[in-house]
Amino acid sequence: MIKWKDICIKKKFMIIFFIQTISLIGFAFCTKDNNFFIMLPFVICFLFIIISKSFGCDKRTYFIYSVCVSLFWLSTNFWYLIKDFNIGYDQLKNYSGITFNPNHKYSASHLFLNESKPKIFFDCSPLANESCFKEVTQYFGVKDEYGKNISVKYAEFSVVDIDMYIIPTINNKKVIYEIKHNDKIIYSYDYFISKFSKQQQNLRFFAVYLILNSMVFCILYHLIQKNFVEHS
Repeated sequence: MIKWKDICIKKKFMIIFFIQTISLIGFAFCTKDNNFFIMLPFVICFLFIIISKSFGCDKRTYFIYSVCVSLFWLSTNFWYLIKDFNIGYDQLKNYSGITFNPNHKYSASHLFLNESKPKIFFDCSPLANESCFKEVTQYFGVKDEYGKNISVKYAEFSVVDIDMYIIPTINNKKVIYEIKHNDKIIYSYDYFISKFSKQQQNLRFFAVYLILNSMVFCILYHLIQKNFVEHS
C-alpha cells in the first residue's frame, strides 16, 4: 500500500484538487437552488486546464482556482445576497388578467397574464433560477393552469444578472407577493416573504461554505508544498 508521504507532490496536489472539486460540485448538487449549474461550467474549465497542463510543484494555480471559484459564484449571486426583498404590503402594485400559455416549453417558468397587450409575465421569486412551477401546478394542476382569472400583488426590481457567466446585465423583474383566484387568496403575502427569506438564507449559507472551502483547501495546498520544500 502506497503511503501518503511517498506520493510525489504533483500527485498530492491533484488528489487534493479532485477532492475539492467533488466537494464543491457535490455540495452544489445537493442544494435546492441552481448552484450546481452555475458552478459546473467554471469548474469544468479549470479542471480541463489543470489536467491538460503540467504545473509541477507550484501551488499558485490551485490557489487561483480556490479563490476564483468562490469569487465567480459570489459575483453571480451578489445582488441576491444583499438585496432586501421584504417590501411592505402597502407598497405593492396590483395587476389582474387571464393566465395563458405562450409556449408550452416555458409553461411553468413564470405566471403569464394578458389583461392587455403587451402580455406580461411575473416571477414567483426574485432569484434568477426560481420558477413558478410549484405555485402554478399545485393549485391549478398541470393541464388546466391556463384560462384562469388571476390577480396578483407584485413589486418591480432592477435585477443584476450575469449573462454567459461574465457579462453583467440589468433586467426588470415583476416579482409576485400575493396571488388571488376569484378574490380568494391562494398564495399569501406571508407565504412569499417566507419563501424569499428562506431562499436568501440558503444563498448566504452556500456563500459561507464556498469561502470556508477555499480557505481550507488553500491551507492544504500550502502545507503540501511546505512539507515538500522542507524535505527537499
